[in-house]
Amino acid sequence: MPRKPSNHIDDPVALGRRLRQTRQSAGLTQRELSFPGCTSAYVARIESGERRPSLQILHEFAKRLHVTPEFLVTGEKVDAALRIRGMLQELDEPHPEEVLDEALQEQEIALLEHISKHEEDLELLRSMRQALRDSQVSDG
Repeated sequence: MPRKPSNHIDDPVALGRRLRQTRQSAGLTQRELSFPGCTSAYVARIESGERRPSLQILHEFAKRLHVTPEFLVTGEKVDAALRIRGMLQELDEPHPEEVLDEALQEQEIALLEHISKHEEDLELLRSMRQALRDSQVSDG
């Protein structure tokens, strides 16, 4: 059974035109706007008005383009104060790069501790080997 088209977008052609203009103004390619679950080919179909994106995809586009989903759908701009508030909330969220940097730093510390422990073990083995040699020399 074919999927019933969603009705949250009145004019998919106008939405596609706004999406393209906003994407180009942001200096992004269709590929750069795409993400897992939304290919660049799907972005092209939305921009041409052939497809109506889901609400989740609309919200992701809006987030990536720093506009509101309402703007993409209707072309109406939202109060600048609301938009700035939303951007400030995004700044409070950790960015993937920061999370990755933190995880890498933790791994680096753990690795250095691991290496340090093995260096101590190696030094202990060297000392024991030397003590064994010294005892053999004094016995023989």
